[in-house]
Amino acid sequence: GVKSKHILPDGSTIFLNAASSIEYPKTFGADARIVKLLQGEAFFQVVKDVNRPFRVLAKEFEVAVLGTTFNVNANLKSPEVALVEGKVKVTSGQTGHSMELAPGQLAIFDKDQNTFTSTTFDAAYITGWKDGYLTFKDATLDEVVEKLHVWYGIDIAVSNKSKSGDWSYTGNFRNESLENVLLNMSILRNFDYVIKNDSLIISFR
Repeated sequence: GVKSKHILPDGSTIFLNAASSIEYPKTFGADARIVKLLQGEAFFQVVKDVNRPFRVLAKEFEVAVLGTTFNVNANLKSPEVALVEGKVKVTSGQTGHSMELAPGQLAIFDKDQNTFTSTTFDAAYITGWKDGYLTFKDATLDEVVEKLHVWYGIDIAVSNKSKSGDWSYTGNFRNESLENVLLNMSILRNFDYVIKNDSLIISFR
């Protein structure tokens, strides 16, 4: 449930989401700056250095930049790279398929085909997490449970799931406690909940 901020040797900044990890050297080399996103999601603010391109290595692909602001989410079934400012190039590690993004574009990686497709994105929804925004947009029950698990670092069990009905939840919270988020959801979606130590039990009525 912990989010963190890291200042790199070149002055670039990385915001790391909960349940995420990165790896980078104490000092960058003379011709490249390489950071590994081992798991999870991170937001990058990269200092421009034309002599040392900045590369983010994720499990299935890499992102190459000079100086820019972007978000990488490797947690998803179809990992995403969202470009806020500047320019980036994403490349599949398996096929070499690549795509260049302009600001406001989102690259979606297809793990089966090892290729990218692009679309536009809502910056508040994609990158709001670094400013404390917990956002759901037409989220399924499983998506809500997974996001709460990562955000608050809590184990979640769901009982009477068959009674949940057609589930689609949209909501936006900023720096709210788990209790307040669940109170809002439970009123709209008809469930009870119990928080005990590091676990949460959701029971549908």
